[in-house]
Amino acid sequence: GLRIRLGRSATLLQPGPHLRIPLLDRFYVESVRLRTLLESNQTMTTLDGHALTISLTINFSIGDMLILYDRLANPETTLRSLVCSLAAQYIATHSREGVNPRALKHAIEAGLGAAGRWGLDQITVEIVGFSFPRLLRLMVYDYSAGSGLFDFEKEQSGLR
Repeated sequence: GLRIRLGRSATLLQPGPHLRIPLLDRFYVESVRLRTLLESNQTMTTLDGHALTISLTINFSIGDMLILYDRLANPETTLRSLVCSLAAQYIATHSREGVNPRALKHAIEAGLGAAGRWGLDQITVEIVGFSFPRLLRLMVYDYSAGSGLFDFEKEQSGLR
């Protein structure tokens, strides 16, 4: 846990009983076990204009609670934002042929080096969903060609 005295000095506490002075001390107890965040169905565009939908999990634990308290207010939101921005940056700078789950995971984890300075530890990313949605792209191309969405649906069902 962590004790904050008078809102200024933070002290890392070891397990056991501790004296709390009312109005002067505030205690924060935080689990240091591995945490998992799910970021699902993020759609991004490759360099050559193809849409890509990914889902991923972010695993992390707290390595140093004192540093975490000093530097981040919400580690979950910060990690989600960082991972999504790293994924979007990688996908936007590569063509469809250059984007695959293994390369994307490597690029994201390489960019997470700064997160160690925030008191976080064991940060890993797993790509759990990876797809180029073909139907959406066909609908957009077909509709822009002038046949319309309704005609495209009839063509797919064999009514045309």
